[in-house]
Amino acid sequence: MKKLFAKINKLLLEEKLTYVVIWLLVFALPVIGTYYRNMGQTDATFDWSEVLRNWKEYVPFLLLFIVHDWLIAPLIVQENKKLAYLGIAGCAILIFGFYIWSQRPDDIQGGPPPHEQTEMNFKGRKEMGNPPPKPEGENDNPPPKPPHERDDMGNPPFKPNGMGEPPMDLQNKLYKILVAILILGANLGVAHYFKQRRREDNLKELERQKLQQELEYLKYQINPHFFMNTLNNIHALVDIDPEKAKSTIIELSRLMRYVLYESSKPTILLSKEIDFLKQYIALMRLRYTDKVSISVIMPEDIPGIEVPPLLFISFIENAFKHGVSYEQESFINVSMQLLGGYLNFICENSKNVKQQEGAKDPHSGIGLENVKKRLKLIYGNDYFFLTSDKNDAYEVTLKIPVNYDTLLGNR
Repeated sequence: MKKLFAKINKLLLEEKLTYVVIWLLVFALPVIGTYYRNMGQTDATFDWSEVLRNWKEYVPFLLLFIVHDWLIAPLIVQENKKLAYLGIAGCAILIFGFYIWSQRPDDIQGGPPPHEQTEMNFKGRKEMGNPPPKPEGENDNPPPKPPHERDDMGNPPFKPNGMGEPPMDLQNKLYKILVAILILGANLGVAHYFKQRRREDNLKELERQKLQQELEYLKYQINPHFFMNTLNNIHALVDIDPEKAKSTIIELSRLMRYVLYESSKPTILLSKEIDFLKQYIALMRLRYTDKVSISVIMPEDIPGIEVPPLLFISFIENAFKHGVSYEQESFINVSMQLLGGYLNFICENSKNVKQQEGAKDPHSGIGLENVKKRLKLIYGNDYFFLTSDKNDAYEVTLKIPVNYDTLLGNR
């Protein structure tokens, strides 16, 4: 659960940092634009007044975004209160629109005072080769041109605001309100995206906990099943050979240590699992005569790969339980091989015809069913499992990936 909270906090921080980076880029645009305009001019100075005027226009949008992100957006993103969100967000847009509507063109456009604008316009015309305007009353002064016409140099008519642009009209105000609505929409989109990521992390954590509980339950079923079979073997040895029964109890204690302490881990080294299987098979050899042929082929050079514990023991248990007879020749062949990133396991045993004709044990097959469930929970569909029931033999083939990154313990 701590990992889940850490992921949620990390996603929340990532979301807020995304907003900070976006707004830093927005406020950096005027600085970058002014810098590039002055790059080709040797005597040009950086005009911070223009940058500050642009920043002044961005501030209302930033404040609206902060209010929406911290107070309004959670109504629909976290609490799913659509009507409350629409009402409050609509009021925020109305307040923002009233603020934009109440501004005068000079407040938005900025620029020098009117007398400085006139002087700047006069100097600008003189530098371009245009004569300064003549005093009032002279006859050769041409009549004023309509506002939509340009002068002889192609310059637009002089405007009182000194910017060469018309005052901000209804279209510009509506444009700013539309931008504000788009900012709120973008905020909602980003917030919903990170909400979905947090929900996926929650589902993954819940699924992981569920799988862990199911696997633990299956392990608790495997352990008693294994001890029950082993104790039955020792019970049989007590009547046949008491000395072997004593040594078997010592071997059983070693196996119990492995089952109790190692099987609680999500994965175990393959080398330890192979040693456990060899000890169990050696223990079972004490019970049977030479009529039972037991062949074990295991890899000698075992790399440091891991597998789920007690994954193969159920197959070997069933082979000894259902495939060995004291009256006829029997065989058990166990092989394990590493090929192309997969571990191939094959267990083949003869059939005990007399046992098959008797009453069926109602508890038989528990270990095999548990193994199937564990394989599905751990590997999903990335494994191969096949049973072959022939007339005189029974074979189990299992193929699993090694170093599997999605094992429950490594998730």
